Amino acid sequence: MMISSAATARLRSQLTMAYRKLPALQQRIVQLFSVIYEPVSRTSFIECFNQAGARDEHGKPFASKTLKPHIDQLLELGILIEEAQPGPQCHPLLAEFATRDTLRAGYFEMLAQTVEKNFLSPGAIPMDRVISRVIPD
Repeated sequence: MMISSAATARLRSQLTMAYRKLPALQQRIVQLFSVIYEPVSRTSFIECFNQAGARDEHGKPFASKTLKPHIDQLLELGILIEEAQPGPQCHPLLAEFATRDTLRAGYFEMLAQTVEKNFLSPGAIPMDRVISRVIPD
């Protein structure tokens, strides 16, 4: 079934508004998922999130049990989707907006380097070249 462009625009707008209302921690989760772009296991995501400097309210690296409620809520809101293995991903209609948000906030480069280190295989196209194709200047 084909979704109309008006319905797509409406859904993108709803996702963007829901994202803007999220607490900062959940926005950071979405932002990292948007930079990763592909579905990723929760374990791999948590490792990457912690390597990017994320810490819980006690200043400790996140564990599965401390991050799971946030990811589950984002899935319930439809901001993250999980259609199959290996795990969740940022909703494709929100990914560009959330990635641009990291650029505005000034930490895209740090996230991109962390994603490159954790997910790109040797010889893969560097993240800065990938993102320049996705989000032209």
